[in-house]
Amino acid sequence: MMVPGRAPAPAVQLAARGARLRVDAQGAEVRARLEAAGIDCLLLKGRAFADLLYTPEEIRTYGDSDLLVAQHDLPGAEAILRELGYRDLGHSAMHVAPEPLHAEHWARESDHAAIDLHWRLRGSRAPAELVFSELWRHSKQTEAGGRSTRILDPVATALLCSLHVAQHALGAPGPRADLERAIVRLPTSTWVQAAALATRIDAHAAFTDGLRLSPAARELADTLGLAPSASVGRRLSTGTGPWGATALQWLLEQQPTRRRVRVAVRVLVPPPRTMRRFHAARRGPFGLALAYLGRPARVALKTPAALRHWRAARRAAGAAQAAGRTPTGSILPRDSRSG
Repeated sequence: MMVPGRAPAPAVQLAARGARLRVDAQGAEVRARLEAAGIDCLLLKGRAFADLLYTPEEIRTYGDSDLLVAQHDLPGAEAILRELGYRDLGHSAMHVAPEPLHAEHWARESDHAAIDLHWRLRGSRAPAELVFSELWRHSKQTEAGGRSTRILDPVATALLCSLHVAQHALGAPGPRADLERAIVRLPTSTWVQAAALATRIDAHAAFTDGLRLSPAARELADTLGLAPSASVGRRLSTGTGPWGATALQWLLEQQPTRRRVRVAVRVLVPPPRTMRRFHAARRGPFGLALAYLGRPARVALKTPAALRHWRAARRAAGAAQAAGRTPTGSILPRDSRSG
C-alpha cells in the first residue's frame, strides 16, 4: 500500500488509480449480485479507508475488496461468488488457531480479482450476527465502482483501523499508516465511541492492543484508559513472532487433556481449505497430499523459534501483571474499560 509522504511519480499515481478503479469495479459486480439476491453487505477497508482518511491527491492502494455479510447469508454469498467464477482459497494459516474464523479468501483467475468475504471482524469474540448488526448501525451510504454501497462510519472505521493493526502487528506498515491518519483526522469523541463499540462486540482487548502497537496511538490509549495487556495469549496474537508461539499458548490453555490432543491434531493436520493457502496444496489432490506430508517437518523446523518467542511473551506478560499499570486520566466510562 502506498502511503503519503513524498509524492509518487505521475506514472505511478496513474497506475495506482487504475488499479483502484479495477478493484472497485470487480467489487461492485459482486455487490450488485448480492443486492439482487437480497443479501446486505458492508464494504470494509479499501475504498472506505481511502475516502475517509486520505485526500483525493493522496494514494491509498488496495488489491482486493473486503465484504462483510451476516453469517446466515454466508452460504448464499459463497454461491454467488462461485457463479461469478471465483474460487475459494480457504482461510489463512493464522486461522488454524486460536481466533474464531472471520473471513474466506476468494480469487478469480480470469481477471485476477480478489474478494475477502467476512462474516465477523478479527479480534471480536461476540456472536457474528451481533457483530454484523452493530456494524450495520454504524454504516453509511457511499459510491464505489459506479454503484451505491454501504461503508463503515467514522466510529466503526476507527475501531477497524485499530483491529487491523492488532491483526497484522508490526509486520505490515499499511495498517499502521491508516491508524495514524485516523488518529489525526478523527476527534477524541469518535475514539470514545469506538472504544464503547469495541466493548459491545467483545473486541476491547484487540482494540487496545492495536492502539498500543502504534507509537503514535499510545497517548490516545492512555487518554482512553486502555491499559497494556497482561495476557500471554493477547501479546502473542498481536506480536511479530512466529505463529507457532500463539498455537503453543492456545494448546496449553486447553483443558482437559483430551481437548489438548484434539487441538494438537488440528494444528498438525489443518482442514484442506486452510492447507490450500499454501501454493503446493493448490495443485490438486496430489499437491494437497504433499503439503500434508511436509507439514510435520515445517512445524518441527519452526518450533525452536516459537518456543523462544513464547517464553519472551510470558516474561513480558508477567512484568505487566506485576506492575499493574492502569493509565490515569481515563475519559471512558468504567464499563467501557472492561475487556
